[in-house]
Amino acid sequence: MDIWNPKSKQIRLGMFFKSKQDVDLAVREWNIRRGREIFVVDSKPTLYKVKCYTRNKNYKNPFLVLLFVNGVQPHQSKNSNTCGRLPTGAPAHSCYSTVVRNNNRCLRSKDIGANILPQIRTDIAFKVKHIRTFIKQTMSVDVMYTKAWRGRRKAIERIYGTWDSNFAELLKYVLRLQSRNPSTVVNWFHHPHSAPGHPTFKYVFWAFGPSISAFRLCQPVISVDGTHLKGPYRGKLLVAVTKNANNYIMPLAYALVDEETVHSWC
Repeated sequence: MDIWNPKSKQIRLGMFFKSKQDVDLAVREWNIRRGREIFVVDSKPTLYKVKCYTRNKNYKNPFLVLLFVNGVQPHQSKNSNTCGRLPTGAPAHSCYSTVVRNNNRCLRSKDIGANILPQIRTDIAFKVKHIRTFIKQTMSVDVMYTKAWRGRRKAIERIYGTWDSNFAELLKYVLRLQSRNPSTVVNWFHHPHSAPGHPTFKYVFWAFGPSISAFRLCQPVISVDGTHLKGPYRGKLLVAVTKNANNYIMPLAYALVDEETVHSWC
């Protein structure tokens, strides 16, 4: 069975795809590398048709037709997955190129994110200008700053999760901190108007057990400060630090709060 490989960047007649997302990605990347723009003629659970922008939209013969059939593997149940197969399609473009300004409309931000995953794994602060240069060198396409920025965000979300999923893991994360660091102190404060049975997080404070023990050997001075959190959750991170005998700064306690107020500092 000829199964599509994302690294090969090739599509052939009779090739199978594991999902419709793979079909969409493979077809668009294949056309982008040839300087062509395509649009979807028909998209159904069992059918996927695309053709070039240069062809009239009333033209009956599409450029590519992909047929979805049930693909049952030995280790899968009957309804666990589907495979897409490319039964018909043109071997090459016979139309003229539609890309004039080298800004291909078929290249989406999620495609950029898929192509820069190795760079983001190495450096999460991979700059947008470097992303634009990388896409230009590898795919010969000029991308706008905003599209490259969205592509970097999608790549980060694929590796590290979304803001919502990470924030939802905060409780498990803090519990794991306690289990791995004995004597760690954690104090939660929930919104007083939370729904019964569904407490809404407002503040959380924690101090690691080793920091509590080491404070007895530090200088009797505590410094406190706060910083703004970036992203959709506009909270504040409060930190208390001290100095040890070697004049090195040692963090004592942390707190995540909604606003920097007298109540939250207390």
